[in-house]
Amino acid sequence: MNPQALEEIAAWFRGHDPELRDSFENPWHGWAQGMNLVLIQVESLQNFVLDLDIDGIPVTPNLRRLREHALYFPYFYPQTIEGNSSDAELLSQTSLYPAARGAAFYRFAGTAYPSLAKKLRAQGYAVLAVHGDRASYWNRAKMYPGLGLEPFVSLEHLEADEIIGMGLSDRSLFRQTAERLSRTPEPFYAFVITLSSHLPFELPEEERTLPLPPELDGTIVGRYLESIHYVDRALGEFIAALNQAGLAERTLIALYGDHDGLLWHKDRDALEAAFGGPIDFEAWVRTYQPVPFLIYHPRLAGETMATIGGEVDIAPTLSNLLGLPSSAWAGQAMGRSLLVRTPSYAVLPGGDYAEPAFIDPNGIRPALPAWAEEALRVADLIHLTRYVERMIEEGAGAGGDRGEGREP
Repeated sequence: MNPQALEEIAAWFRGHDPELRDSFENPWHGWAQGMNLVLIQVESLQNFVLDLDIDGIPVTPNLRRLREHALYFPYFYPQTIEGNSSDAELLSQTSLYPAARGAAFYRFAGTAYPSLAKKLRAQGYAVLAVHGDRASYWNRAKMYPGLGLEPFVSLEHLEADEIIGMGLSDRSLFRQTAERLSRTPEPFYAFVITLSSHLPFELPEEERTLPLPPELDGTIVGRYLESIHYVDRALGEFIAALNQAGLAERTLIALYGDHDGLLWHKDRDALEAAFGGPIDFEAWVRTYQPVPFLIYHPRLAGETMATIGGEVDIAPTLSNLLGLPSSAWAGQAMGRSLLVRTPSYAVLPGGDYAEPAFIDPNGIRPALPAWAEEALRVADLIHLTRYVERMIEEGAGAGGDRGEGREP
């Protein structure tokens, strides 16, 4: 190991840890302590669809209803680079920015990362991950053990009773997940990754239930909206199943979009044609780039949170709500809890699905500030040196990742 690189990483965390610590000091800390957690990564879900009606029909009626009892972050950004969906999973589970090149899920599979799953397992949680694709896709079967996401219930372990696109339909995925959770020891942490709204957004005719005007029917925008409408319906059925199983009051449900489905460099013209008017870069980043981050519980009063953030902030934010101390992430997390008003910013590294940008209350800048560039450089060093794995092995900054929990 390069001692200079290790010291650069350690120095970065020494500078960042006070921000992390301060972000946990808010009235929300421990609000959901002891509750189950279901974290849902929704394929290609962009935030603009939540308030979109097509001829008076909501595209996402169930997400709108959930928002009435949720902490809702509309200024929330995907931060994937070249690993796309797998990068989003890495971000949400580890609070680390992705590798600068390629996909960490391939390059660093087998590395033991500190993660939300490991920290919750140390608190006695049963853990499982569920996805309707093959276990080998994005190398998840080899990467998930290092993230503590075991058991991993993939397509091979599910009833393949309804296939849409690349794998099991989201309706079947959610139905089987709800059945599994109803017999899982509590408290549990379930990480669920959807699939049916993946490109090219093609649904069976009988599942196309969003009426589209002629100018949208058959277009990339129309197909995208139909796919999101389908996922929203499947999500509504999942929430109903959790209610039926008596789990809703004891379960915190969080969801976020992994990355954009309609892209600046490929689909901007189609969106301009669909909704009228030109879309410049700033308008794109402000309106179409965000993905939603929503934390739902039936006892929450709906609140729109003004804090700007991104996927690197998911694990600290949920840890804050679940009552974990900030020290659990000290020397490990590059994000912070979004349950405070400041700091308020998001670093968009740029990659396959987005251009680089920096967003804060002062506006949108296509050039990253030097400190953000440094954070991304340090993140790459963390992956290359397996820094966090080394620190845990040496007993420094372990954050409770050694704890044993229960298996479902």
